[in-house]
Parts: sequence; structure tokens; C-alpha cells
Amino acid sequence: MKETPLEFITLGDWLIERDSYNHIKELSFFKKFKRWKFLRMWRKNIISHKRAKARRMLEEKLFMLDDIFRPKLLIHRACCIDMQKMRFIDIVKASLECANLEDFSAEQQKHKEKISEEI
Repeated sequence: MKETPLEFITLGDWLIERDSYNHIKELSFFKKFKRWKFLRMWRKNIISHKRAKARRMLEEKLFMLDDIFRPKLLIHRACCIDMQKMRFIDIVKASLECANLEDFSAEQQKHKEKISEEI
């Protein structure tokens, strides 16, 4: 095979294309394109690095997403909710039933013992 190009254009067409290229090359968009592209890629890299950093921080802090920690955390949360519902000091019930401070204190002590047994 010979080392000749497969496509030829006439000299006149080539000159017209060269002049068009040189004219387009002088437009401000094409003059600024290299700088614009560099800044855009730089900005894109910074955003992706920030996003990756945020993702890593979330993965470190969100134990609920971990298959090992999730069941334990759900059990712990359920226990905390149950303890919150127990009310260590029941002021409403004791204040309705007690007439003086000694009765109130005794009622609170009974309630405290009851809650301690439940825990």
C-alpha cells in the first residue's frame, strides 16, 4: 500500500477553510475557551472533593446505616423510649392522692421502687 491520503481537497477550498478557521479562532469565546475549560474542571474537582468528604463524614457518623450497629441501636432506642414513658417522678398522680408532703414523699418512694424493679 502506498502512504497517500485517502481524501483530497483543492487548494482553493483549503484556503477558504484556513481563512474561516483563522477568523473563528479570533472570536473571544475561542480565545477564552482554554482558561474557561481549566476553571470549570478545577471547580468541578473541588465540588467533587467536597462531596466525597461530606459522604465520608456521614458514613462515619451514621451508625444506623451499618448492618452490625443498626439492630443494636434500634434495641437501645426502644429501651430509651420505654424508660422515658416510665416517668421516675409521677407528680400528677401523687398530688391528686396526697394531702401533705409526707404522703407525697412516701408515694414517690413507692413509685421509685416500682420503676427500679421494672428497669
